[in-house]
Amino acid sequence: MGKIMIDIGHGGSDSGAIGNGLIEKDINLKVGLMIYNYLSRYDVEVGITRRADIALSNDARVELVNSFQPDLCVSIHHNAAASAEARGAEVIHAHYDNYDDKLATAILENIGNIGMPKRRIFTRLNSRGDDWYFMIRRIWDNNTAAIIVEGGFVTNSKDAEMLKKEDFLMLEATAIGSAIVEYLDLKPKVGNWWDGSMERMKTEGLIQNKHNGNEPVSWGEFATVISRLLDKLQQ
Repeated sequence: MGKIMIDIGHGGSDSGAIGNGLIEKDINLKVGLMIYNYLSRYDVEVGITRRADIALSNDARVELVNSFQPDLCVSIHHNAAASAEARGAEVIHAHYDNYDDKLATAILENIGNIGMPKRRIFTRLNSRGDDWYFMIRRIWDNNTAAIIVEGGFVTNSKDAEMLKKEDFLMLEATAIGSAIVEYLDLKPKVGNWWDGSMERMKTEGLIQNKHNGNEPVSWGEFATVISRLLDKLQQ
């Protein structure tokens, strides 16, 4: 069994990018939790840097990742730019790694397939010749493949309209998660097929408690779940 860390960017007092009624830290949290739930159905240990709206210093974020000792760390972000014309998804990977660029390519292709424009895959170095982004520089140096995903620009009206929709965020999470599954050749967990679905329903607020898949459901409970689902789809 391998290990994957999902790093959810920003949080708390660190809002990240803001634009078109969107706050990056909130989108990151939604997508990150969806990816976590998606990967939890596979035979891999999954960690996450935050589950709520909390602030993490750079050092604290790196410590959480490195203490988990994952094989792969994927940081979830969404972008901003001075120009409202800038749009599309970007994926950043370690400059000196000839392997994780395959994952970067797969993620961008998958995101493009759900309708978000593909902007670029790139690396960036600082003046010392090290990776610019600390979540790559300080993670990759510890023998962990490190990727940063920028899922679109909140400052672009067209990207923002997509990112406001819960169903699109689920598509984005699935696009990233499925690329990770293929990259690491992950296999589904052997066990009850409903476990991942129950966790996802709880995360989405459709049910209040996690239930056993064999439990009976009343018509009243069924109607409540459907009503909550319809409310989410109409948001």
